[in-house]
Amino acid sequence: MAGIERAVALEVGPMVGVELRPTRAFVRLGRGRRLVRVVPLSARPRPLRRPRRAWGVAFGPVRLTGVGSPVLTVGLAGVHAVRRALAS
Repeated sequence: MAGIERAVALEVGPMVGVELRPTRAFVRLGRGRRLVRVVPLSARPRPLRRPRRAWGVAFGPVRLTGVGSPVLTVGLAGVHAVRRALAS
């Protein structure tokens, strides 16, 4: 998938979901997974230029999905979070 941002999403049953992208994090709660909070980590999204494969794994009621490398996604989000914290 090209033109979208890399992401890692963790869903626990039908009630809780967290999606982490390098530039922001989304927290969702409830049956309809209504958006509860968006936490910006950087100024703007940076879409992927080269296509990356979507992937997913399920462990009972827990589902982990994403686009691109989860290690790189979490690492980039951590770098943006630290930079934001130091700038405050």
